Amino acid sequence: MRLVYAYAGFSLGVALYFLVLTALGLRTPDISIGAARVNLFVVVAAAFVIFTLYVVYRLTERRS
Repeated sequence: MRLVYAYAGFSLGVALYFLVLTALGLRTPDISIGAARVNLFVVVAAAFVIFTLYVVYRLTERRS
C-alpha cells in the first residue's frame, strides 16, 4: 500500500510541476548529461512513465 501512496504523491508532484510551468509560461531548462543536452521536461516525463510501469508491474505481480 505504501507503493500506491508514493505513486500518488509522485503523480501529484509531477502534475503540479507541469501545471505551474504552463500557468507561468515557463520553459524547462536543458541539462547536460555527458556530452548530450536534454530538456528537463523529457527527464521528468520519462521518470513518470518508468515509475508508472513499475507500479503497474508490482500491483499485477502481487495479485497473481
